[in-house]
Amino acid sequence: MNFRSVVFACAAALLVISSSAPAQDKAADGQPEEKPKPIKIPDSVTLFKNVKIFDGESEHLKVGLDVLVVGNLIDKIAKNIPEEGAYEFDVAANQIKRVTAPLAGLDGYTFNIVDAKGLETKKKVEVKVIDGKGGTLMPGLIESHVHLNLQHMIGGYGTMEDRDWQEIGAMAAGAARSLLMDGFTTVRDCGTLQSGFRRAVNRGDLIGPRTYSAGGVISQTSGHGDWRQKGFRTLGSRDTYKAAQLGMTYIQDGYDATLSAARQNLANGADFNKMMMGGGIFSEKDPLHTVQSTTAEIQAVVEASTAWDTYVTAHIYNIRDAKRAINAGLKDILHIPFIDVETAELMAENGVFYNPQLSQSTPEVLEAIFGPTESVFKSKARVAQEGMAAIPGVLLKVPKLLETTVFGVDIVASKPVDVLRGRDHEIWFWAEKFGNFRALKCLTSNGGKLAALTGKLNPYPDGALGVIQEGAYADILIVDGNPLEDISVIGGNPKLFDAPDRRAGEIAAMKLIMKDGVIYKNTLE
Repeated sequence: MNFRSVVFACAAALLVISSSAPAQDKAADGQPEEKPKPIKIPDSVTLFKNVKIFDGESEHLKVGLDVLVVGNLIDKIAKNIPEEGAYEFDVAANQIKRVTAPLAGLDGYTFNIVDAKGLETKKKVEVKVIDGKGGTLMPGLIESHVHLNLQHMIGGYGTMEDRDWQEIGAMAAGAARSLLMDGFTTVRDCGTLQSGFRRAVNRGDLIGPRTYSAGGVISQTSGHGDWRQKGFRTLGSRDTYKAAQLGMTYIQDGYDATLSAARQNLANGADFNKMMMGGGIFSEKDPLHTVQSTTAEIQAVVEASTAWDTYVTAHIYNIRDAKRAINAGLKDILHIPFIDVETAELMAENGVFYNPQLSQSTPEVLEAIFGPTESVFKSKARVAQEGMAAIPGVLLKVPKLLETTVFGVDIVASKPVDVLRGRDHEIWFWAEKFGNFRALKCLTSNGGKLAALTGKLNPYPDGALGVIQEGAYADILIVDGNPLEDISVIGGNPKLFDAPDRRAGEIAAMKLIMKDGVIYKNTLE
């Protein structure tokens, strides 16, 4: 049987399926039937050869395999994938289905499209073959705690009133591009970024990673999200405060007001909700010992988020507040510099994700960030450092929690040069404390699992993130070396503020960066 007869035989079978099982207006449960998204035939196919693979989950590199990317997904991982092939459009399942018969006489890949009426057309697509030159192909990195709008806000949150939206957006655009060009193909913004930024990136207006966004943070009066200056301390100033006007923060008290804020935040495009449940370093009105958010207020945000099929994360510093969060149903907790083994075990038992910040416990951070002068911010940072230094030891005693621990630096109010230094140092610090493999999982597959907690609100629902596997998104790096042995190939650096200024240069060992099937850097050729 020749290739054409194979295609027509397959097409006939597909048409039988399509005609014998017509689409229904409603599913069996009475809910409207979700119509499938139309398939877009890709403009290119990319085939990676001569690579070793770190898949984001295995402790050893896989060798002797090629990786085929079709469109924005990883289509096939196998030995000796040919540089030619054929595909057909399956009208019944609404998915691209590979035809195993070879397409003789043609170089490249041809998509054989058979519509519902049986009409057949072909589209030839270029195959780009990339020789990895023996490097390691691995998932794009995931940063699970960024603040793109605040990362470069020198002077802290109190300077918000002096800035306009254009400046804030420009700072976010610069931060996003820097992250992508360092290999971070996905980020989770834990407060202040709006969904419009993602739309701009998805359209190609800006260069940046995929973004999962908490939208505005939800805070009580005098909480970690209350950044109003002294002249704005009255309750009536909530709506006139610039950060509130821009949807960057919701300052609300009581069950009803907090429930409304959580719903409004989701309506504005947030993928999950972020609460402030404890004091923080870069806020003036909330000492670290304070208890923030009542049980009723926490329940309000959890109820609203669960109703939208997503989750709640929280900024927490103290053990008692972490336990309150777990009991209330929060699925992710940030910080807890004073975490102990009992709390870590409770989090692990409940499958709670954890994002600590670790390298900030380095003594030089205090002087470099805050200078020699004592201040309320420096004093709070010193207290937090005392607990932060113990976090790696606690996690090593509760290895189950490391399975749901994600990497995140949480850099704010810093110069671009120091953002890069801090990110590089944090990568090295995690590898130093947990070993390269565990650190890499936190940077890849663990972050992908957390991203998936957004459920039906997931802005990227068509593939897995943080892994190299068939059906996953084509977010791919190729590095010169083995990251399981040398963390510097993804930027890790034991130096912090005395590290070289690399704003003018990218990570040399990172040879290729692909996000969503699009190559943004390739120095292999």
